[in-house]
Amino acid sequence: VSTQSTWEAVVSTQSTWGHNHHVFSACFNPQGNLIASGSFDDEVRLWDVRTGEVQRKLPAHSEAVTSVDFTADGTLLLSASYDGLIRVWDTGTGQCISTVGGSDTTPVSFAKFSPNGKIILSSTLDSKIRLWRFETKKIVKTYTGHQNTKYCIGAQFATSGTRNQVVSGSEDNNVYLWDLQRRDVTGVLRGHRDTVISVDCNTRYDMILSGALSRDGTVKLWSPPVPS
Repeated sequence: VSTQSTWEAVVSTQSTWGHNHHVFSACFNPQGNLIASGSFDDEVRLWDVRTGEVQRKLPAHSEAVTSVDFTADGTLLLSASYDGLIRVWDTGTGQCISTVGGSDTTPVSFAKFSPNGKIILSSTLDSKIRLWRFETKKIVKTYTGHQNTKYCIGAQFATSGTRNQVVSGSEDNNVYLWDLQRRDVTGVLRGHRDTVISVDCNTRYDMILSGALSRDGTVKLWSPPVPS
């Protein structure tokens, strides 16, 4: 049964008062009353879900904003950009409380908070994934082995039972898994025929979801092998 016809744009003011360039990233806060959006106009905006009005404009970066993400309690918001920086914002005041990166100009293609909100997971277009402790502005871990120099490829934390991993797509058409602490590659999932642009993890059922670009055009679900 198709439900497409039941979905409507409940708020339409964004199309009139929105960004000045295309929006590349958007997310709800955990409370569901705010939306953060990041754009190629270099700005981050906070929107009121009920009214559709902009609550705050953050002149966040000097180049395109590639990611926005809230902490689990919604008090902090991060933004990542092609300018090589990740900024952490106080959601309530709009003040920037931390900036990480900046040692070079390698574009940050993706970033998100860890579940506890103390660490940032980031991908950059030099084929590296990093963990940052944003309070000290220090790199905690660096993961390598995949290919990522062109596309904004997402990465995720994958925790299930005793396994703690980082998962990312790759431009060599594979999905890579790293041991969170040891940083070594623990698995390579092969089966796509184009760049794996997006991944997500279902920790309840211990599954990984991956999606690839148009020459492949598939979504795949992966589960660990059943012990014999």
